[in-house]
Parts: sequence; structure tokens; C-alpha cells
Amino acid sequence: MLKKKLFFSILLLVLFFGLKADFVNAQTPDDSSNIVFDKVSNAQAIIADNTPTTITTPLLFISNLIEGTRTRTGSYISMERIIAIQQLDTIKKNQDKGISENTIKKPFVYLKLYLATFGSIIFNIKFIFDTLLILIFVVFIRFLWRKFF
Repeated sequence: MLKKKLFFSILLLVLFFGLKADFVNAQTPDDSSNIVFDKVSNAQAIIADNTPTTITTPLLFISNLIEGTRTRTGSYISMERIIAIQQLDTIKKNQDKGISENTIKKPFVYLKLYLATFGSIIFNIKFIFDTLLILIFVVFIRFLWRKFF
């Protein structure tokens, strides 16, 4: 069991860093990346042209809804992270002045900063968000499959 988990963990790391390397290489302005981008764009256009509108309309609506929710949540969490950093700065300034009114508040602000940073990473990086969303979807479908079949 441990060997299986280790194998899948290494496989995920290799895939993740491989995709990350491909993403970094795709950002370079050489001709090969432009060719690949053009081929992907052409494939998307072919799929969009050959798929009926009764299928593409709900899929586009759902994808736009998920993407809008991700961006709004990511910006809100980023603002909460900035607010937590400002609160920590004021607490540190008050401690330097000798004012110790909010000694209980400091650990909660650190917790808020940690959770906001973690949430900001998840919601602001599309690859991580989409991966987690697909993982949750697969676990949910697996649960339903085991429950009813």
C-alpha cells in the first residue's frame, strides 16, 4: 500500500513539474510555442464548430460561472490577506510602543493570514483550482457509484 501511494505521489509530482515546465516553455516567444498555440486554438475552433449549440451553451455557461466564482473568491481572499497583514503590522507597532491590548487577537490574525494565503494560492492559480475541482468531482461520483451500484 505504501509503495502504491509513493508511486502515485511521485507520478503526480513528475506530471505537475512537467506541466509547469511546459507552461514556462510556452511563455517563451520562440516559433515552436506559437505553432503549438495555433494548433490548440484551431482544435478548439473545430470542436466548437462541430458541437451542437444545445451542448456548448450549458457547458460555456457552467465554465464561465466557475471561472467567475474563482476570480471573485480569489480577489476577496487576497484582500482579506492584505487586511490581515495590515492588522499584524498594527499589532507589532502597538507592542513596540508598549501597548498590549490585543494579545489574544494576534494568534487569530496569524491564523487568518495563513488561511487567506492558502486560499489565495488555491483560488488564484487556475491549475490548482481546476485540479482540486476535478478531484472533488471524481470523489463525489465515486461515492455515488458505490452508494447506488
